[in-house]
Amino acid sequence: MRYRELNFTSFLCLLLLMLVATSGALGQVASSAPLPVCEKSKCGYINRPGKVVIPLKFDGAGDFAEGLAPVMVDKQQILPNLRIGKWGYIDEAGNWAIKPTFDFADSFSEGLGNVWVEGKHGYIDRAGRMVIEPQFWGSNPFHEGVAWVIKDHENIVHAFIDKTGKVLFEVKGAWVGDFSEGQAQVRFEKEKKYGYVDKNGKVSILEGYSQTDPFHEGLACVWKADKVGFINSKHEVVIPFQFDSGGYFSEGLAPVEIGEKWGYIDRTGKVVIPPKYYKAESFINGYAAVANDDEKWGFIDKRGKLVIGYKFESAGSFIDGIARIESTGEISYLIGYINVKGKYIWKTDKPF
Repeated sequence: MRYRELNFTSFLCLLLLMLVATSGALGQVASSAPLPVCEKSKCGYINRPGKVVIPLKFDGAGDFAEGLAPVMVDKQQILPNLRIGKWGYIDEAGNWAIKPTFDFADSFSEGLGNVWVEGKHGYIDRAGRMVIEPQFWGSNPFHEGVAWVIKDHENIVHAFIDKTGKVLFEVKGAWVGDFSEGQAQVRFEKEKKYGYVDKNGKVSILEGYSQTDPFHEGLACVWKADKVGFINSKHEVVIPFQFDSGGYFSEGLAPVEIGEKWGYIDRTGKVVIPPKYYKAESFINGYAAVANDDEKWGFIDKRGKLVIGYKFESAGSFIDGIARIESTGEISYLIGYINVKGKYIWKTDKPF
């Protein structure tokens, strides 16, 4: 479930994750772009063979997107495991493209970068011009031309804005997700109701549902009466509520839990890879990360064949032949990257 709530704990975690170069979603890095790495609290970038191409000289580093990556300098330690500094953006040659003047900066999405200035959130363009002035309590990158922002944190008032900063509509009393295939999740915490909102601001509550996930490939994983099924974009049940848990469809398959084991189904709901895994993630580029009963992760192909053995604490998706490996625990951090043979191209035992 991808709802976003801002509190002090999540704020600290977010900054720490950025410090150790995990700003993007696990495994979601720009194809062929340099990869962020950290060693002894300094961060830089490697290429796909694992060679350092941008020296480890930054205090924090995020993923490249649209040719730019957010990096932090001038760190100040405010807690034992938390450092803050000034954020800017570099190009793929390691040169400053946007000078470090922000309290925080996220990777670019759809031409705009999400930045924080004195506790307020706004957006800049690739030239570093502030196109949406910092004014929000919280914000997220743009998806499908819109982004959610928090206008009033205490009363839980979210708004969706366009790229000029114009408020398209507000959702009051609910936490929201990003738009995916024309719909965004909504969760009304007080009423314990779940559903979706479209780009016209129309909210559709799915009565009796206890969780809704984003749409992928025309279907969304949803929960009702402790069982999981899948609905289409019209919110019609197309795969009945019969599973114990589930994930999103990708490449025609979705992971589902059946009797405390995970397997995969196709778009008809037919089990095509038997449930035998302790955990399982969605397929990306022909591979899916799965865990055995010892909670070690490996990778399978779409036939269910184990192609990389169980030996990792965690495993991200393969993007352009590279997968991110992170530690487990309350706060995860980057350990390294592997190739499709399961070999590390980069690994560190001392990221801090």
